[in-house]
Amino acid sequence: NEHVLGFEALIRWKCDGNFVSPEQFLPTVEDLGLMSQLSLWLLEQACIQNVSWQSAGFSPVKIAVNLPASFIMQPRCLKDIYSILTKTGLNPKFLEIELTENTFLDSTSIAVSVLQALKDLGISIAIDDFGTGYSCMSYLQDLPIGTLKIDGSFVKGLGLSQREDGIVQSIITLGKSLNMVLVGECVE
Repeated sequence: NEHVLGFEALIRWKCDGNFVSPEQFLPTVEDLGLMSQLSLWLLEQACIQNVSWQSAGFSPVKIAVNLPASFIMQPRCLKDIYSILTKTGLNPKFLEIELTENTFLDSTSIAVSVLQALKDLGISIAIDDFGTGYSCMSYLQDLPIGTLKIDGSFVKGLGLSQREDGIVQSIITLGKSLNMVLVGECVE
């Protein structure tokens, strides 16, 4: 009974036939003040693609999009996301917003209100790379998080070290006790 549960939109840049790592070009995008525009474009493209797949007859699934803290904390964030959903016609239940743990460090009250509004629209919220940030457990209680994505560095180490296995098992236990969806990154 194997079937696709969802997709993650990842941005890549191809230059002279080679792919440039996001770790190489995203800091420049950020320095130029273009991260919000890039985030909006990526979000719109992901929604367009998901609607296209559904129109072609594929079963509807969620598409996950990573958004930076700088985008989530902008006053226009909710309006921009709602506008993209309206423009593309994607049902919000087929969109998941992924955020890293550092999103919640500085502006938790803003994050809570924005994320709750997104959840109220029907959008799922996931913590990306869980376990590599500060892992402050209080935000798991305060924020409408539905998914924990276990960082790939832990997943790749499964079966190689008792410590790695223990960390992953602890995250799984935590996620299950909070009724969260758990995703292991880098399984490919």
